[in-house]
Amino acid sequence: MINSPRTLPKSVYIGCSISVLLVIVVGFLSLYTSEKQKEEEFRIEHTSLIMGELDHVQNLIMDMETSRRGFRGTGDITYLEPYHQSLLEVPLTLNRLKALLNDSPLQKARIENLEIKIKDLLGFWAGLDTGTINYTRNEIRTLTKEENKRTEIIRAGMREVYWNEKTVLEQLKESNRGLRQRTELAIAIGTLLILGIVSILVSVVIRAFRNRVEAFQNEHEMNEQKSAFITLASHEFRTPLSSIQLSASLIEKYVEQFNSSNIIKHAARIKVAVEHLTTILDDFLSLERLETGKVKAVFESFDLVETCKEVQEEMELIAKPHQSIIYQHSGINTRICLDKNLVKNALINLISNAIKYSGDDTLIRISTIITPTDCTLTVSDNGIGIPEIEQKNLFQPFFRAGNTGNIPGTGLGLNIVLRYVRLMNGDLSFESKLNQGSSFTLTFPLSQTSIAIEDKPGALSDLKPNVIQGTP
Repeated sequence: MINSPRTLPKSVYIGCSISVLLVIVVGFLSLYTSEKQKEEEFRIEHTSLIMGELDHVQNLIMDMETSRRGFRGTGDITYLEPYHQSLLEVPLTLNRLKALLNDSPLQKARIENLEIKIKDLLGFWAGLDTGTINYTRNEIRTLTKEENKRTEIIRAGMREVYWNEKTVLEQLKESNRGLRQRTELAIAIGTLLILGIVSILVSVVIRAFRNRVEAFQNEHEMNEQKSAFITLASHEFRTPLSSIQLSASLIEKYVEQFNSSNIIKHAARIKVAVEHLTTILDDFLSLERLETGKVKAVFESFDLVETCKEVQEEMELIAKPHQSIIYQHSGINTRICLDKNLVKNALINLISNAIKYSGDDTLIRISTIITPTDCTLTVSDNGIGIPEIEQKNLFQPFFRAGNTGNIPGTGLGLNIVLRYVRLMNGDLSFESKLNQGSSFTLTFPLSQTSIAIEDKPGALSDLKPNVIQGTP
């Protein structure tokens, strides 16, 4: 019984955990950068307000200066209205500036210094208001020169504060852009990682699902093989045992009558039945030894032609009436380095099948070819053949084609032959047509026959007609 997996692989849970962790990290990163961006934007807005107030102070000073000059040039008191309005607004604007610069002591100190200079200018203008309104040209020139000197000092101080704030503003904007770019990059990388992990998890889940399906399929196939084995064992063992029982009973009867011809006939039936049972048990034992890795290829040098002739003589004794077994060899050399017993057993198995699935008056051919690079053994017959639709399952244990009918067999022979060939690092191919016969070819590369290879336990790979690789 194959235990199919009941839970997903650990990698799925690990991947899910990593994905959740990445989502949390990306979420916290987004939240953190969002807060940082809010802070940066607030500071940018704050700096912009400071620069706006500086511009406002500068405009007020300029308005006051223009108003004073118009008054001095014309003597018209209406020119002083903008001056008086600005005079009230300047202290308020300076107070707002100082409040905005509380977190920048250096800038605040500069504004306070400007405030002193502005008050000095305002005091200078206030002192002029107590004097005569009618100024001479020289007086006006002198006052303007002094006024320009004081206002230029104020403008220079304001430019210093302004450019410092502008530098801070540019730095804040650049920092904000960098923060946004880093955030976008981090979110993009995190998203890609999450998508990558999710893709991997999906593939792992699909693979696990496929493995589970394959496990169920293997379990189903194994159950079918078990069922086939039970049916096969029941049929194959029961028939010869029934024959043995019947023949033994008849022998007892004929012994009383001393009918020697019938005794000999039923004794022969018993021998055939026992041989059939022995063959079945030998197949089961061979498969078990192959599955457990107990069979190993022992390479030795032997005469292939001599071995094939021995097998030919042995198989002629069990051939059907008028069946002919012929052998032909090609090549100058007759000696190879393989496992002699495995080669012999493979040939016996293939020839037994040819005899079993061919009728009377048929021809079975054995041919061997030895070249400088490889050795080829072929067993051909003109028997019942194998249906094309069933050829893909031909080498599976216990498989028997649907056209075998009542011909006895275990369905293990070809599977065992394939394993023997693999042990010797060879290839097995076949060709078959229904009702026209079959041809099985064993090919062994002579350059590798000195290397012994153990047949590993486990399921056979999918096999296809004409392309059956010797290496698992």
